[in-house]
Amino acid sequence: MAKQKPDMTNIFARTDPESRQAQEATGPTITKGVGLKESEWAELQDIAAELGITQHAISAYALRHFLKQYRTGNIPLENKPTLPST
Repeated sequence: MAKQKPDMTNIFARTDPESRQAQEATGPTITKGVGLKESEWAELQDIAAELGITQHAISAYALRHFLKQYRTGNIPLENKPTLPST
């Protein structure tokens, strides 16, 4: 079988895993609601206060950290994941 030719449409495109993250992290920021237990929001608020940042900043960090870890394969998910018990 013949070897498949590489995609040469953009010869300057990055090929490392970080390039996917950079591509996905572009565009406008969209605000969405996240449903958490009251105690989970309180914990996020405590962490934010400890770090001297807003609750929004720590929440965005937590979600972005999850996405990065998921993309790199560090967080395997089932077809229909269930939430961890709190």
